[in-house]
Amino acid sequence: MLRLPDLARIMRFGLVGVAATLTYAGVAAMLSYGQGAKAFSATLASFVAYLIAMPISYFGHKWLTFGSRGSHAQEAPRFVASALLGIAISCFLPLTLVEWLGYTPAVSIVAATILVPLTNYVVLGLWVFPTSGEQLT
Repeated sequence: MLRLPDLARIMRFGLVGVAATLTYAGVAAMLSYGQGAKAFSATLASFVAYLIAMPISYFGHKWLTFGSRGSHAQEAPRFVASALLGIAISCFLPLTLVEWLGYTPAVSIVAATILVPLTNYVVLGLWVFPTSGEQLT
């Protein structure tokens, strides 16, 4: 059973995640569905959108979700490493789903908005912004 602090953290994670995810999805959609030559490939649109959403995610999770007082010197590189995993997922999905399998960009955007946050919660909580007793080295 979830303890109240765990539920509160999940809710804060969700709040920050919604802000970052809406930023990602909005930018990815605008870039993917641009008019004519202005449209980006689904993969490039996803990559750019992920980069734009990263600062929202880092500062929101550091301060709001996990309440970390750790140094940026330690946590920022770990966050970047975890973000690379998220970028890989958010680029692999449109590459596979849109460019290889022929689905619309909306399918890969929805898939990324589900898979990336699930992965992030685990990695951020256990490695990037760990609380005592939960840290992975």
